[in-house]
Amino acid sequence: MAIVGGDLSIQQGEQITANLLTAMIERLVASILGGEGIIVEKAAGGQIVISQSGRQPTGQEIALQRFRVKSEADNHLVCRTWNPAGNPDAETPGVEGTVDVLVAKPWKHRRAPFDGLTRLYTDGQSISYAYSAASTRVATDVADATITETQVLTDAYSVDEEILAIRGMGGGTGVTDAVWEVLNDGRFWTRSNPQP
Repeated sequence: MAIVGGDLSIQQGEQITANLLTAMIERLVASILGGEGIIVEKAAGGQIVISQSGRQPTGQEIALQRFRVKSEADNHLVCRTWNPAGNPDAETPGVEGTVDVLVAKPWKHRRAPFDGLTRLYTDGQSISYAYSAASTRVATDVADATITETQVLTDAYSVDEEILAIRGMGGGTGVTDAVWEVLNDGRFWTRSNPQP
């Protein structure tokens, strides 16, 4: 079986060099972002920076960064940068930043787009939401107000949990003072058990 990508091809069992792997990653990123001349670099602090050659720097290059969660607010997390390989000789490897950074939660996990509002879903159902905490809410079926459900965000964020965030997306995060946004990490709203 051959993996082919333009001038990039390898045969099953063939060793992949670092240069070939880098070229394959650049080609993959370019195909996702829809551009030529995509450059993928690893920057200080463990960030992966994605930019396009021939373009003037705008401060909006796409970058990925690992963070550790310190606390949770309604629409964002307070985090510190985290480089797990930054200090391999230490008793506890890794280097944590010293500055708090606001990282926007994914849109569906934020309070602002839902609290006190009614959302119309593509299946025609209308649900209203009332929050009691950043990760706890009551959902009510607008067509039958007797149908309610207390929901919690599963899994809850924990202190020093590692997350991966992105910056540089068109349109920003939509959360004041947060340039980073958590990549959706599989968390979802689920029914609290037991129901009140």
